[in-house]
Amino acid sequence: MQIANTFVDVAEKMNTALKAFIPSYVENIIDTVLKVTQAGVHSAQQLYNSGQLSSDLRKEQAIQYAINMFKLSGRELTSDLEQSIRDTVEAVVYLMKQNEQVPTVSADTKYMS
Repeated sequence: MQIANTFVDVAEKMNTALKAFIPSYVENIIDTVLKVTQAGVHSAQQLYNSGQLSSDLRKEQAIQYAINMFKLSGRELTSDLEQSIRDTVEAVVYLMKQNEQVPTVSADTKYMS
């Protein structure tokens, strides 16, 4: 989970740095995508850790959760935004896999695949 948080923190810092160059409504959408993606990854990982979700379904569960939360925010989900959510989940999963050898909670911690 720490890797997912770190990825989102870096992305949010980049978003802040670019704030002067992008319209506020775009910044708001980027922020929402980052937050729902982080929540989706955490949700899917917790379901996996508790035995409620198989490892092969974690990434799709994280994506679906993020998409559903984005829709609940009242915004229109375009194909570009859906792809951004998918790409962000993929990036977090990649980072988690790269850091698998350094568990953040215990030696039993499982990561998304």
